[in-house]
Amino acid sequence: LIVVWNFIDASSSSYGLGSAISIGFYLAGIAAIGVLLAAYLFRSPDDSIKGGFDSMKHDIEEKAK
Repeated sequence: LIVVWNFIDASSSSYGLGSAISIGFYLAGIAAIGVLLAAYLFRSPDDSIKGGFDSMKHDIEEKAK
């Protein structure tokens, strides 16, 4: 979100930084897609969203005791 905000802010400025920042914007987008893809490819077969929330809830309850 910060990258998108800075891209919009720079493209509306009168200094002409939009084209220079657009390279970084595309690189940040490619990096974000890469992180999501790596997390998907290297996940454990028995992982699930419900299991993750249950584990997080259990850890929080243990720390609160």
